[in-house]
Amino acid sequence: MFFFTMTIKQMFRLLGVAFWALLLCGLIAIVCGIGWGLLTLVVVIVILSAVWRVLRNDE
Repeated sequence: MFFFTMTIKQMFRLLGVAFWALLLCGLIAIVCGIGWGLLTLVVVIVILSAVWRVLRNDE
């Protein structure tokens, strides 16, 4: 539900962070040859931490 209370700027910032996290993890996975399961886990952790950081900045 918190997505509805976020401002447009916060949504774009969150999307930007998620995009760069996905891109960075993808590059690391290609270079190191990591399996997709581990890559997915890392991406989820990075995105959740980014969401937490954005929500914490509002308070």
